[in-house]
Amino acid sequence: MANVVFTLDMDTTVVDEPDFNEEWIHTREMILNSLNYKLVKWMRHKSKTRDPKTGKLKDGRGYHYFFHCLGKEPTPLERIKINFLMGDCGGRVFISLLKVKTGQKMFEKIFSEVRYRKMPSKRCLNCNLRKHILELIGGERF
Repeated sequence: MANVVFTLDMDTTVVDEPDFNEEWIHTREMILNSLNYKLVKWMRHKSKTRDPKTGKLKDGRGYHYFFHCLGKEPTPLERIKINFLMGDCGGRVFISLLKVKTGQKMFEKIFSEVRYRKMPSKRCLNCNLRKHILELIGGERF
């Protein structure tokens, strides 16, 4: 059995309501158990976001959860599916899928851990990876 950590980005603070977090964690444990993972411990941290002007971190919209489990090491697609089933941010799941489909290894980053970048340069706009991703998703979406 491997030590596996599932990372979720939850863009809400509804879990701050009385008994919500405890019940939510319990249901995540049930999901993990049904997929043959044993929850060993979990952690929750307030999410952070980068200020677009300064690039500095500030409080985000919700929480980041880390579920430490015992079980088989999932493939990248299995990991993304499990994150989705556990309630990970839909945008993060979508971006992770695109990254896996294009062969990127660092597909599961928490957004606040990505360095702030300005609008894409000409070099970026002409990048083959960007063109391939746009082809996969059917063009610009934002």
